[in-house]
Amino acid sequence: MKRSQFTFYESFATALKRIRKRSDRCAAYDAIVDYALYGLEPDMEELPNPAAIALEVIRPHLDAARRKAISGQKGGLAGAAGKQNESKD
Repeated sequence: MKRSQFTFYESFATALKRIRKRSDRCAAYDAIVDYALYGLEPDMEELPNPAAIALEVIRPHLDAARRKAISGQKGGLAGAAGKQNESKD
């Protein structure tokens, strides 16, 4: 699913700043953005180790946000609960 935005937390930036080598840090940012916005799976064997580690740690947050976005497009739980309550009245 292609997305037009995603939440980038300060904790992500703090962790990524610990990657000392600029090219590795850039690879991590690129992998995160490509995964979050375009759903592109990076080749983890090709990524520098620090970038791969960062993506593995951040990926669950990105996956949860994607699930919430998909659920929201379908009406989410609030919409489903509201429909159930309407049918009971």
